[in-house]
Amino acid sequence: MEGRAGEEGWPEWINIPSKVGQVAAVRVLARERRAADAEDGTLVAAVCPGLIDTEASRPWFEDMRGAQAPAEAAVAPLRVALDRATDPSFYGQLVQFGRVIPWR
Repeated sequence: MEGRAGEEGWPEWINIPSKVGQVAAVRVLARERRAADAEDGTLVAAVCPGLIDTEASRPWFEDMRGAQAPAEAAVAPLRVALDRATDPSFYGQLVQFGRVIPWR
C-alpha cells in the first residue's frame, strides 16, 4: 500500500481484521466440507499458536514476557495437525492450546 493504508481506511494494525477473515473463511470451508471430511477423518480448523516473539511482533507489544519462541509456538498447532485422536469438536472452530476458543 506504499504507506497509504491509513489514508485508505485500513487500521494501523491489520492483524486482528486479518485473523477474523481467516477464521471466517475456515468456518465457511468447514460447513461446505463437513460431510465429506467426516468420512475420511479430515480436520478443518483455524489454529492459533498465541503470541510469538518475532521481530515482526515486538514493535506491537510492550511486554513480550508471555510470548513463545517460534519453536515453542509450533508445538500446539503441530499436535492438532498430527494427532490421530484430535477432538472432533475442533472441526470448523478456532483452536488454541488444545481448546476451542469461543467465536462471537
